[in-house]
Amino acid sequence: TPPEQAAEHDAAASADVVTAPDDSAAEHALASERPMRNYIFIHDTSKNMRKKKRIGMMQTAIRTLLNHASDSSRVGLWAFGHRFPSDGPDACQDSEAIIAPDEASLIREDFDSQLNMLMSPPLGGGAPVGLALSNAIEDAKAFPEPKELLMFVVDLNECKDKPLEKMKAACQVPDLHLSLVGIGLKRDLQVMQEAGIDQLGCVDVINIMTPEEGDALPNLLL
Repeated sequence: TPPEQAAEHDAAASADVVTAPDDSAAEHALASERPMRNYIFIHDTSKNMRKKKRIGMMQTAIRTLLNHASDSSRVGLWAFGHRFPSDGPDACQDSEAIIAPDEASLIREDFDSQLNMLMSPPLGGGAPVGLALSNAIEDAKAFPEPKELLMFVVDLNECKDKPLEKMKAACQVPDLHLSLVGIGLKRDLQVMQEAGIDQLGCVDVINIMTPEEGDALPNLLL
């Protein structure tokens, strides 16, 4: 990893994992009062997400949104960087549908099991950001109601699979909102800003720089 990239990925090294909220009856009661939203979560298991408990932070955010989703919300899970060695020929094709979209009430238990397995996979490490985002957008198109995509971004251009074009394409899908979460981004944040990603109407770019911001992330995404 070049020095400037290493500095970027270590900028928020102290961000600690947040304990996942309990899947309580009170949360589901509140969820029933929320506007209908459907979710596609994109689980980043790239080599730089495996540092400093970053996967734990991401999974806490996913679990929080899932716990607050109404039982009839449709929810799906994609993952990338979890199957093939990061230095192998297939690293930039490592994107997979883990859970097909279905009603939240039917798949919460499966979500928990799959997230546990994705916490520390033995292989993987690639970062096909553009491919994974494109796959998730295709899944989201099937939702008639408002749809939310959540994706962590720490290796924007490692695979050179046109991630900026895919981010812009998300705004062509009716009623779709994309949350892009970075951790200590510098160069990649500048790239997104220069491309106007943070100015797109359907995209929020969130860059976590401190442990306190990591703690606040789940509630920020609700």
